[in-house]
Amino acid sequence: MDDSNIQSDLISISGIEDARKLFDSIINKSLNIKFIEALACEGGCIMGPAKPDYLNNKSFYELKDNIIQASNENTNSQPYECISIKKISRKYTNKSFKIVEPSEEEIRIVLASIGKFVPEDELNCGACGYNSCRDKAIAVIQGLAEKEMCIPFMKAQAEKLSSVIIEATPNSVVIMDDNLVVIDANPAFLKFFNLNKDDITGYPLSGFMDDAPFKELLAGVNQLIETRVIYNNREVKRIIFSVPDKKLVTGIFVDISDAETHREALLKVKQETLERAQKVINKQMRVAQEIAGLLGETTAETKVLLGQLVKILQQE
Repeated sequence: MDDSNIQSDLISISGIEDARKLFDSIINKSLNIKFIEALACEGGCIMGPAKPDYLNNKSFYELKDNIIQASNENTNSQPYECISIKKISRKYTNKSFKIVEPSEEEIRIVLASIGKFVPEDELNCGACGYNSCRDKAIAVIQGLAEKEMCIPFMKAQAEKLSSVIIEATPNSVVIMDDNLVVIDANPAFLKFFNLNKDDITGYPLSGFMDDAPFKELLAGVNQLIETRVIYNNREVKRIIFSVPDKKLVTGIFVDISDAETHREALLKVKQETLERAQKVINKQMRVAQEIAGLLGETTAETKVLLGQLVKILQQE
């Protein structure tokens, strides 16, 4: 038997729930304890997460007995006889500080700052480590916690930010369920296709657009299809992708008409520049040939005249 179970000033306890009950009793001053060994895992380190898988079928008592037997074999003495009480003793300084209980108004302000305006908003999920949203708000005021520790609040903030980005993007975006029923569409999509949000939300995509490519996506193994198509006399890059775990299909339409026009204009300028350069080169070659021809004729005439002059001088 564990000695801590029969000594009133020594308690060894395991498991989060039992530890909470013990601490509550201490806060209520219903216990007079000198030493507490509080272990988070049920059964303590013996049953902790580092225990090998092949020992999963062993009970706490079997594992504890194995440890005691191994200790006896290695030390040839009774457990704990080799430990000196003097070696494990130490002194502690009381560094406790008084925690001031916040007012109701302060608590409501913190709750409102994390999106909890009415009691129904308080999920009390415990993901932050506190039993309730109210306890978490009190801890924030006391400097023991941060507002960002609220996972539902941070998730809502992230989703809100994503929504803002989708609303503001110049690209057209439409979101549907796996039956291709429209769930949402951003302003750019409604403007490009000249649609009203109330007229398409909750209705099949086929009511205002060919849904064959979207059905092809759902029927195939690919989770993304990218093609170039024409909508409203504009060239558009259409990107369709699915989110299987959320049962969502998203279509993004990027208007590339202006970019294509600029690209074609640039290609035309390049082509015209090449043609002009070729004409200049041809003209230069022709002029060079003509100059060479003229120089050749002049040289021949000069040679003839010089030859005649030599003969005249020789005759003289």
